[in-house]
Amino acid sequence: MAQMNDVNMDGVEGSMSGGGIIPADMYTATITKSERKKTKDQQSEMLVLTFTVQRGVCKGRSVILRLNLWNKNAQTREIAKSEYQYLLNALGMPKGVQDSQDLHNLPVLIQVIVDEYEKTNPRTREVEVKKSNSIIDYGSVKSSGAQLEEGGQNFTPTPGGKPWDR
Repeated sequence: MAQMNDVNMDGVEGSMSGGGIIPADMYTATITKSERKKTKDQQSEMLVLTFTVQRGVCKGRSVILRLNLWNKNAQTREIAKSEYQYLLNALGMPKGVQDSQDLHNLPVLIQVIVDEYEKTNPRTREVEVKKSNSIIDYGSVKSSGAQLEEGGQNFTPTPGGKPWDR
């Protein structure tokens, strides 16, 4: 047991700012980091965007989006471009940007899910269940007027539908 009487919690807002998986839900987020990186095979490049949750118990937590905009496979490129355009629409920037830095700090609603997959540990050969987050939808904060907390009651998807439904 630890004595806790010397910890002053006055004015401390609760959040889960550590790493790891966030629960599936709707979140108000902003892009706080962007970079162009090589893919694992070193043959293509992708735009890696870090979305940071702006309010609620997951405030400060991040979700990563990888867009294969410069992939050698044409179909992969087109899927990435479609999702990127969908995100741009939600951000109110349908014509795009010249520098990914221009996407930073703009509020957007994101719908996050938790993916589970199995992966074999190469050393122990045991199958492990891994989890990761994916963003499956975007919404405009401006058009919905949402003051979104966890729960997503005010979520308004971007017009035009999800890229993979077109």
